[in-house]
Amino acid sequence: MELTQARPLPKLRKTLAATIGASSVRALLTLISGPILSRLVGPIAYGIIGPAQSISSFGKLVTDSGFTYHTLTAPSLTIGEAKDMTRQSVLLSMPVAALAALVAAAIGHVSAPDRIIRASIVLVSILVMGAAAVPVAWLQRTGRLIVSDWLGVLIQALATFAVAIPLAVLGHGLSAASLNGILPLAGVLMGALYLSQMLRSSAQRIEIDRSYRGLVLGLNISSYFAVNADNLIIASYATTAAVGIYGRAFLLAAMPGVLVTSVLTKVAMSQIPNYKSQREQRGYIHKALALTSLVYLPLLVAALLHLDPAAIMFGPKFAFGAKSFFLLSLSQWVFYASSLLHTYFNAIREIRPAVVACCIQAVVLAAILIGTRPDNFAGMSLAVLVSTILNLIYIVVCYLRHSRKNRLERDPELIISSPEESS
Repeated sequence: MELTQARPLPKLRKTLAATIGASSVRALLTLISGPILSRLVGPIAYGIIGPAQSISSFGKLVTDSGFTYHTLTAPSLTIGEAKDMTRQSVLLSMPVAALAALVAAAIGHVSAPDRIIRASIVLVSILVMGAAAVPVAWLQRTGRLIVSDWLGVLIQALATFAVAIPLAVLGHGLSAASLNGILPLAGVLMGALYLSQMLRSSAQRIEIDRSYRGLVLGLNISSYFAVNADNLIIASYATTAAVGIYGRAFLLAAMPGVLVTSVLTKVAMSQIPNYKSQREQRGYIHKALALTSLVYLPLLVAALLHLDPAAIMFGPKFAFGAKSFFLLSLSQWVFYASSLLHTYFNAIREIRPAVVACCIQAVVLAAILIGTRPDNFAGMSLAVLVSTILNLIYIVVCYLRHSRKNRLERDPELIISSPEESS
């Protein structure tokens, strides 16, 4: 008999505390290992693998196309159906991974061996992420998000300190940086398959609504270009060192959002559908917005004090400039604020507003960056900021309209009646 898993009702505070704790430890590991690896590996190696990571992320979004969202938000789901979605995701990831690997090998000004390395990273990463997406989402759905997150932290620590740093010390910097990205993905896949018990379950055929999958795919693609258009455009015409410097600065600027806001959005996807009232749903989002603003203050203050956190963290070779870093940090603050509102719509299975908002950001960002010099970090950061602000404006308007519509449906007396009706 297949176990049917209805929407869970996890203990929110416990889940958030433990998950943010795992993200904090992961961030601490990055703060410790990042400067060490950056100094040992150098900007050129990161310039080689940076585009590979961006392309791999795109491949993951294409292969997912609704599987993760359906696992998290469906009213009911069996483990057999989840296993069948995993099978579909793996089959879809194979041609996507092959095509993405060819693209990764073709872009940028790098040598033939480096192209092979970049293509290999993309191929393996997409296949592994395609296989892990549904098992990880199933753990989240069944209230085992804490286990999944702490497993990821443990695997990342082992990959970084037992493999990547020793390899970098021995002079194999490119291999160290590559494995530091791939090994945690593979470890999470094996752990999620074991903990979800999918390997011991029988698959049960499931078909997800095509229109819903199409909207999720549109959201995945538009959000990918909204986030990665800068990296892809810069990689196509900037020097490898400049790509590496920008990538490290972006990583640091996004860290508060990754540490806290991404956790809030992850929990929201399975938590918001459980709330019985719109007030509870909006209350969660409003508190998350306030917390996101709070965690970004240190980086913004540091940049305002004319400090360059990227140079301080990763060394003088990665100097980005205080003004540039302030603009980039501000853009990430705005981006993660808008992502919370995106998550609100995604959790209630209304995908279209987030799709349009991400398309606006991607188009504006690409249009501005194409006319920006590759060595102008301030111009790049400003382009990201302008595009994220437009994203936020659109999604806020949609959010306010949706809230007003719900209030009117809940209390029809708010609708002003005509004079004839009043009489």
